[in-house]
Amino acid sequence: VINGVKAVLTIVGGDFTATPYTPAFRRFVETAGLGSFESFPATYPNRLRDLGLPIDHVLVRDARLVDLRALPSIGSDHRPLSATLLLPAG
Repeated sequence: VINGVKAVLTIVGGDFTATPYTPAFRRFVETAGLGSFESFPATYPNRLRDLGLPIDHVLVRDARLVDLRALPSIGSDHRPLSATLLLPAG
């Protein structure tokens, strides 16, 4: 609760076409007050599997990412992500 208003959980996910190491991505995460996972699974291109680039992301505010992993592709050139979130109590 902030100033009597219940905080809103925010989840942002998708293809950012940017690795977590690029200045623009870092600036976006900081400015939006979002958090990410400690490791960044490779998602593109699918054919490179774990040797690819981490350009697809799941970011949260008012929650904690406790697991983030890339899954096998099901027809895309990107690998999908599976995220496990820990939500605040209440």
